[in-house]
This record gives sequence, C-alpha cells and structure tokens, in this order.
Amino acid sequence: MNIILNTNLDRKIFMARSFLGVALYLMSAATMLTLFEEGIDIMFQRIRDSFKREEQIIAKAKDEVYKEVAEWDRRRKQAESRGEQFTEPPPAPPEKPSKK
Repeated sequence: MNIILNTNLDRKIFMARSFLGVALYLMSAATMLTLFEEGIDIMFQRIRDSFKREEQIIAKAKDEVYKEVAEWDRRRKQAESRGEQFTEPPPAPPEKPSKK
C-alpha cells in the first residue's frame, strides 16, 4: 500500500477503516452461517414431517385393510352359522402405486 500517513490522526483513521472492513466481513460471514444453519434446520424439519405423514398414511391404510378383512370374516361366519354357502372372495391386497 502506498498510503503515506502524515499524522497520528491519519493512522487512527486508517486503522479504524481497516478494522471496520474486517468487522463488516466477519458480521457478513456470521450472518450467512446463521442463515445456512437455519436453512438446514428447516430442511430437516420438513423431512421429519414428511416421514411422520408417511407413517400416518401407512397406519391408516393398514387399519382400513384390517377392517375390510374383519368385515369379510364376519359376513363369512354369519353365512356359515345360517348354513349358507359363502362365495364372496376375500378382500384383495391393496395395489402398490406404480413408480414412474
């Protein structure tokens, strides 16, 4: 640097400007790091929420299938107790969605 510092005041101003530049850089870096960390937290929270929704959907589907089978079995037993032939096929397993 070819800056000629003539007075003590010039040196102090130069040092203050240098310090201010470094301070602003550090503040910017800290702000960016904080935003990055918050973004990661939000991303992982969304992933956790997605897994919870999937678990709830699977539990609901299992419950519905169980109810279908229980209803079919109840109808079968009623027909048998009346001495009737029960020809209704058992509920088919749910179809898995195709992956495209």
